[in-house]
Parts: sequence; C-alpha cells; structure tokens
Amino acid sequence: MHKSIKTKEVGGKSPIFLIIIAVGYVCGIIHKALFSLDWVIILYIINCLMVIGDCVLYFHYSNKETITA
Repeated sequence: MHKSIKTKEVGGKSPIFLIIIAVGYVCGIIHKALFSLDWVIILYIINCLMVIGDCVLYFHYSNKETITA
C-alpha cells in the first residue's frame, strides 16, 4: 500500500486477488468473533483494512491512468 501511495502506480496488482484476500480476512474476522474471540482478531482487522485500502488505491489510480493515457 505504501508503494502505491508513493509512486501513484498500480501496475502488477490484481484487483480480483485483492478482493479475494479481503473476503478471506472478513471471513476470518467473523469466525474469530463468533467462535474464538481473542486478541488475534485485531491483526485480522488491521490486515483487512490494509488490503481494502490497497484495493481502493488500485481503483483510484487505475482510473487516473486510463484517463491520462
């Protein structure tokens, strides 16, 4: 995510892969919340937010690349 912000380029990233990873984290968060609540859920939430942020940056910067190209 840091690299995307710094370079404003999203080449080499797959939005489908990012969405699949985010869905996996959401499922992990739901499982932790329902069946085994402990401190690890904080790590799931942080990682999920980072992947979602990267996905948002992907769509933000990919739209700018198609407009200027």
